[in-house]
Amino acid sequence: MFKVPMFDCTAIDFDPSAVEESYRQFQLVHIRNLKASNKNALRWEDIGALFKSLNDEDKESWCIETNGGATAISAAEFLVPEKSKDRAYCSFLVQKDIAAYKRTLERLPFAAFPSLEWSHESSIWIFFGRNPRGNPELDGRPEHTDSVSHDGTWHFQLSGRKQWSLRPTSELVSQLKSNKCFADDLRVVVDCSEGDVIIVNTRLWFHQTSIPPQSSPSISYARDFRMSNSTLVSDCNMKNLDG
Repeated sequence: MFKVPMFDCTAIDFDPSAVEESYRQFQLVHIRNLKASNKNALRWEDIGALFKSLNDEDKESWCIETNGGATAISAAEFLVPEKSKDRAYCSFLVQKDIAAYKRTLERLPFAAFPSLEWSHESSIWIFFGRNPRGNPELDGRPEHTDSVSHDGTWHFQLSGRKQWSLRPTSELVSQLKSNKCFADDLRVVVDCSEGDVIIVNTRLWFHQTSIPPQSSPSISYARDFRMSNSTLVSDCNMKNLDG
């Protein structure tokens, strides 16, 4: 049976090259306990101020990820550090505001995945969910794949937890048909806690995320990467669509 390749950064034998090798084979890797070395690292309490500092073009990327078409939610109210009354899952992009992008890049716990020579698109995805204890799981967009040309995306869990439900596309199954643990009906779940990273090719894996009930907000940021910088897009223009 297929098991998602998992690596623990605290292990003595942790090897970033093995992470890349597993990702190249399966297009999916889960990494535990990645500790930030940046003393000025972005905290979840800073997300509201970050959004407020963006130009109008980036602010327009604000959207609702919650499955079921949640009503409009104000970023100014939802992102405040104080406990919000809203139960929702939202996201926005930092990419068009070049000054804000550079400032944010400097404050990320990791701007690039450590020890791997990958090139990154000039955008940062921010995902922010609140689901107070006592509620059922809060689902994000319905299961889908993404129309992208890069090699994958890595998501760092800054705060709280997020659960990923994934299944391979027929294209991925065909690529790995020699691996008997792969089948069209395969489904896997990756539970990301604070300090975890999931690296996934969202074009080849159907995916849906959900926010378990928890006392802290579920916050993560993501970066799209290419294993070769020869095809890197200098003028990034990612689109964010409501769930």
